[in-house]
Amino acid sequence: MNAKDSNTLIFTPPLEQDSKNIESNFKVSINPTHLQDTQKAQEITIITAFYELTHEFKGRSSQKYIDYFAFNAALKNTFIIYCENAKIAEQIKQIRAKKAPDSITIIIQKSLDSIAPNEYAKIANIFHAQNSLKDSKNHNNIESKVIESSILESNTNKDSNANIESKRNKIPLNALYSYLMYCKSCFILDSITNPLSKNHITRNLLWFDFGFNHGGDGTFYKANEFNFTLTPQDVLQDSKMNIFANGIIDGYNPHILIGGLLYGNTAAWRHFNAQMTKVYNECLSHAIFPDDQGLQMSLYREFPQDFNVLWDTTWFDALFYFMPESIRKNISTRKFTIVKKTLNQKQILKYMQDTHISGSALRKLIRRFKRSTQKRYYEIKILFEKIFQKRF
Repeated sequence: MNAKDSNTLIFTPPLEQDSKNIESNFKVSINPTHLQDTQKAQEITIITAFYELTHEFKGRSSQKYIDYFAFNAALKNTFIIYCENAKIAEQIKQIRAKKAPDSITIIIQKSLDSIAPNEYAKIANIFHAQNSLKDSKNHNNIESKVIESSILESNTNKDSNANIESKRNKIPLNALYSYLMYCKSCFILDSITNPLSKNHITRNLLWFDFGFNHGGDGTFYKANEFNFTLTPQDVLQDSKMNIFANGIIDGYNPHILIGGLLYGNTAAWRHFNAQMTKVYNECLSHAIFPDDQGLQMSLYREFPQDFNVLWDTTWFDALFYFMPESIRKNISTRKFTIVKKTLNQKQILKYMQDTHISGSALRKLIRRFKRSTQKRYYEIKILFEKIFQKRF
């Protein structure tokens, strides 16, 4: 494609495919002046991934996740996106070219098993050994633990991905899902050193789930408002891994960690990946397959000094921490959230404490309501008996 003006997109054709890594790229680039302006604004690079594990995930097709991505695709940050399906890569390229023509998009096609090959091999060996021992196709005999999360898997294109599917069909979905969740920090580390992306990596990096906000079904619902640059706000700590907690236990402990957004500088990501790898391999040694939320929670409890926990009251509130104040306070949301009003952690935590009802407190409230109802019913019954006695 020949340049016509300073904002003309340049699509680098796919590199020659490597039969082992299935690695190629599409690159959307612009003139050097825009790159300098971007660096001056200290924008963060967004890394995400979309891998198809099954025909549908939680009732959502592959196209549904593409639609989810399209909602966020106008963000002006540089996007580095991993996938292995050429058709998906082309769809993503077209969406970004239409919605963010002046922004950089790098799509890296890489097979899922090559992202963390050692861990993938261990998972494959677990089920190969079981199949050999049991001589059975039933993979449910091995104890596994999967903690539900929300991210990016969905439909498998059986025609274009027949070889990939053939390699995976002996590994259960829960194990593949667990592996993909673990790979989030692996994608980040690959993007830092990958020749296709390393020149576009900023000092601070944001993992951003491919289907974040569920295409407007979440906190935010107006896609035309998502045309700004995500920038870290003052409450974020670059040198630590920033994680986001939804809900509280006992008035101050995180209830659930949001896996959809993770933020830190390159050093923090390397440290986080090293910790994650150690814990994940320990889990695999016991044939346990946690997802990213379980891994993150275990790491936070073991090494709280390495994390900066930020509070939110709904699942997608975490994005407010990357919005300039003028955008945060004016962007359209489906309902009130304290994080839209303020990023002050003491105020948010106090609000959560004031509005939080624990399970035991809720049961106590129900018992009191039940007793109150029974008492009122008895009083009404006595009243009507007295009325009837007077009349008859």
